[in-house]
Amino acid sequence: MTKAIARNPSERYESVESFANDLSRFANDLPVQARRPTTSYLLGKFLLRNKAASLFSLAAVLLLILGFLASRYQVRITREAHQRSEALRRNLVVAQRQTQALLEAADLRLTAEAISGGDRLES
Repeated sequence: MTKAIARNPSERYESVESFANDLSRFANDLPVQARRPTTSYLLGKFLLRNKAASLFSLAAVLLLILGFLASRYQVRITREAHQRSEALRRNLVVAQRQTQALLEAADLRLTAEAISGGDRLES
């Protein structure tokens, strides 16, 4: 409206048709000549004209971000579980070695007692 009533004639609409054209564009959520075509203005007009597609695109982007975050979380959980299982495996190997050493020591002790007690090992 400011362009239609500007004091300087060079700043006004060139004709009634261009003013009517701008009014029609405004009514249809299209960019008007009276405003500078900034990126935010053009994007706002586009989003107003395409509400369903814009909302769908926003939902798709949000779902992609959510999926990415969920997969990152799962990777972290999996790595932690793998680290715990590796630590348990290492502990199990140590326990098996210790058990084997104890069994060998007990076997040697029983053999020594049998020999010193006069018991003969039957062949």
